[in-house]
Amino acid sequence: MNAIMQAIQEYQCSGCVYGSNLNCGKYAKSKVGSGCNNHAPGTLDECMRNLYLGMPRGFRLYGPCTEMYLSIFETLEQQEAEFSYDAFNIPVWKYRNSLGHIFIRGLSPRINLPFLHIILKGDFALYNCLEITEDMLNQMD
Repeated sequence: MNAIMQAIQEYQCSGCVYGSNLNCGKYAKSKVGSGCNNHAPGTLDECMRNLYLGMPRGFRLYGPCTEMYLSIFETLEQQEAEFSYDAFNIPVWKYRNSLGHIFIRGLSPRINLPFLHIILKGDFALYNCLEITEDMLNQMD
């Protein structure tokens, strides 16, 4: 299984109403990045909020929006080619997990739409946004 498929199974399929494996048959390359087009976060917390269960704290809350772009990129170069961070797509938080994967939570303010990106390989220092530390994550959610 390639790195993208492993990331989809680990981060996106966990807690999905369609199951925690890639057998739902809806994996497809989207407009930007990769992911499961059939994903529906079906796990709820004590406040009845949908969760992306496979994500780290601070990145797993789906929030009140009915839509959120979740895209997985294999490299920094792929992310830059398919989705540019600019005044219309603002990265807000960044976090690197123990596997070296970079999580970017951001906002497209013009359309009031949040996005969540996972970059499997890249230079963490190149992302210009607030770095979320392990201590900060432990105080969230």
